Amino acid sequence: MSPRLTIGDLEVEQQKEPFTVVLADPETGEDREYTFPDPKAQSFDFLMSFGTRTPSETIEAILGTEAFEGFHKHPEVTGYVMSEIMAQYAKHFGIQLPKQATP
Repeated sequence: MSPRLTIGDLEVEQQKEPFTVVLADPETGEDREYTFPDPKAQSFDFLMSFGTRTPSETIEAILGTEAFEGFHKHPEVTGYVMSEIMAQYAKHFGIQLPKQATP
């Protein structure tokens, strides 16, 4: 009989705390949190799609459409800032993002 493996047999790494970016709302000055969930806790299909998305599509997929709308229009989120945010995101979760997933 060939070896069998079930998900229950695996010792799976525990999900990490989310990565949160705090930006002051340009109109109210109040802090708004943008939460990036643990990418390894997402579906395999979702992870595989990273390599086929543009940087904007990747960020929208991670944050969700509603949060993305405020995030990408924020005046402090420049290309330089976004590159550093994504570098810190990848470092926090111990992953490497595809080249096309970062600005």
